[in-house]
Amino acid sequence: MGKRYSREEIDQIQVLTGEGLTAAEIAMRLDRTEDGIRNIRHRMKLQAETKESLKSLVYEEKALSKKMSNLRIEVSSLQARRKDVSKVLSMEEQALNSKLESALRRLKDQKPELFSISVEEQLGKIAGLLGGAFIKWLFEGDG
Repeated sequence: MGKRYSREEIDQIQVLTGEGLTAAEIAMRLDRTEDGIRNIRHRMKLQAETKESLKSLVYEEKALSKKMSNLRIEVSSLQARRKDVSKVLSMEEQALNSKLESALRRLKDQKPELFSISVEEQLGKIAGLLGGAFIKWLFEGDG
């Protein structure tokens, strides 16, 4: 008969069993026999707890898998709705642009003076642009 297990070894067996290690893995870590580890686990009913934990994990995995499947369906539905919303927004944007162009044409027909400037005003703008560019060139050339 082998040496007795210490309280620390038994505690380690409980912890390692809870972590899902096999009897062989625990035996290697504690430098004990695999049969001895199995006996301790059997006496402490550790295997039953491990099996229950495994069943619980499998149940959780199935529940999470179902949730993931439902989320994929929801994402697919949202993507379809997003495309529909994008189409509607595009159509509304086109309609608004069309209305704006039409309103601008009517305004131009009613008030053409708002859309044209005289030759003097055009020359004044050009002169201002050229003068500004010349002054900028002068200062940059000195730098």
